[in-house]
Amino acid sequence: MNNWWVSWYHEEKFSDFELESPWWLTGYRCADDAATICAAIKANSQEEATKQVYSAYDEMPKIIEFRFVEVRDDAWSPFNSRFEKGEWMIWEDTNEQAD
Repeated sequence: MNNWWVSWYHEEKFSDFELESPWWLTGYRCADDAATICAAIKANSQEEATKQVYSAYDEMPKIIEFRFVEVRDDAWSPFNSRFEKGEWMIWEDTNEQAD
């Protein structure tokens, strides 16, 4: 299982989505106000990572414009000062220290 850093444009016409892995709204595209979403996803391949995004939607979009889909190393964590961990986010982070 690999770590993936994935970003896409969430267009206004899309339905709501639910993704339990960490994701953040990072801005809007000027041309059409599509939201830019960044997410950390665990998947075996790039195809599987993008499928997780598609299947997270209540009504699956026909085409999602991905900004990037990048594999990260095993020790990578998506959390930092810009991307803070929310209580609802599910992520097995190998860098977290046990309390």
